[in-house]
Amino acid sequence: MGGLASKPLFRMALAMPLAGLGVLAGHQAGVRPWALLVTAALIVGLAQQTLP
Repeated sequence: MGGLASKPLFRMALAMPLAGLGVLAGHQAGVRPWALLVTAALIVGLAQQTLP
């Protein structure tokens, strides 16, 4: 049986701050809003794939 880290909600909670940082960095760089959304989705997807 997996621990807390194997639950999808917990993994999403870990991935969301990373996505938020990516969005803030993109906003500061002047990236368009749709590109920020795509970047956030990619970060969350990657984090969900790599976290245990």
